[in-house]
Amino acid sequence: MTITMQRCTTCAAAVFPPRPLCPHCHNSLFEPATAHRGVIEETSLQRGTPPVLYATIRTDLGPMVVGKIVGEGGIPGAEIDLVAPDTQRTGGPMAVVPQPTV
Repeated sequence: MTITMQRCTTCAAAVFPPRPLCPHCHNSLFEPATAHRGVIEETSLQRGTPPVLYATIRTDLGPMVVGKIVGEGGIPGAEIDLVAPDTQRTGGPMAVVPQPTV
C-alpha cells in the first residue's frame, strides 16, 4: 500500500491533503498521484507503554505527511517506504512508516 495524493493537471504540483484548488496555480482539476517513498525530516517520541515514535516525512512527490515509525531506523535523514494503514482497524495516524529498506 502507498499514500494517494492529488496532482494538478495544469502545473503538475502534488498536493496533500486533498483540496479544491491547486495552491500553486489555482486550477481545480486533479489526477491521483501515489507517494511510495520519503525522507524523515524530524521525529517526536510519545512516551507511554509502549512508546510510539512519530515522524514528519517529506514524500517523493514533495508534500509532507506525519506518520508512525514501525521498526528500527527512524532517524532524520533516513529514506523509507510509505505504507497507508488500515485506519478503520487501527484508528492510528494517516501514514505508517515501515522499517527502512537498504
